[in-house]
Amino acid sequence: MSLETCLHELPSPDKPLVATQLVHLSNLGPEEMLGFIEAWESMETDRRRKAISMLADLAEDNIDLDFSAIYRHAIHDEDEEVRITAVSGLWECEERSLIDPLIRLMNDDEVERIRAAAAQAVGRFAMLAETGKLLDRDHGKIADALLAVIDAEGETVEVRRRAIEAVAPMSLPRVPEAIMEAYDDGDLQLKASAIFAMGVNCDPKWIPVLLTELDSRDSELRYEAVGALSEVGDEDVVPRLVQLLRDPDSQVQAAAVSAIGSIGGPVAKTALTHALQHAETRVQELAEATLRSMAFGEDPLDTGADE
Repeated sequence: MSLETCLHELPSPDKPLVATQLVHLSNLGPEEMLGFIEAWESMETDRRRKAISMLADLAEDNIDLDFSAIYRHAIHDEDEEVRITAVSGLWECEERSLIDPLIRLMNDDEVERIRAAAAQAVGRFAMLAETGKLLDRDHGKIADALLAVIDAEGETVEVRRRAIEAVAPMSLPRVPEAIMEAYDDGDLQLKASAIFAMGVNCDPKWIPVLLTELDSRDSELRYEAVGALSEVGDEDVVPRLVQLLRDPDSQVQAAAVSAIGSIGGPVAKTALTHALQHAETRVQELAEATLRSMAFGEDPLDTGADE
């Protein structure tokens, strides 16, 4: 089936949407997009929802398929389900021309979850800007937009927390201030995002705060603290992470094993080896897998086949 046939049948409710048809919508050029937009705008809402969802699934299964041009159009769709799927589909797109549309969506969309998703998408560009892969003016634009959302009195907690996570990698004086304000806010969700942001910010100054949160009564905060310590990567925290191998929450246990392996070093190896003998069965399995991964990282030719 050709692209022409695909576009002709796309709006027809009596024609089933099938994957072998939709793959023709990958990598559309400007002129081809005009034909797609004409077909798209004549489709009923339920059919647009199904189509954009199928495109997302196809792209997830095949990295050679690129529907980013369609997603860019669909983020302005009248239906929120279509918009949210389109924003998610653009997660890996690094074209700087997306910065302004995503910022507008983050600021102006009437649906909270779409503003939140847009903030997360802007966060990808925040990381690119911080690592010098965008223009200097992009860095300032992104930082200003995210910080404005964080400081907006009328904005919801969900959107603000995603903006805090998104702005975290940016090296500006206001960023650690915003993270600490969220941490002290009193809202559990904001606090969890602030702890996550400390890891993304990757400044060792956060270590005392994160170590304190390892003793939190709330398992989500312990989990986020473990992940953040993994990102900071200080070997001195490994003995404290070892204590979490017996945490009552299985997700915290798993995060601790992963963090110990990620930080690495002799102390980490010793701790995980000890866990093979003394921890619960699930932790033993995780520790064994992590040790194998660590060994492979040190010697990529060693597959552990002799063990």
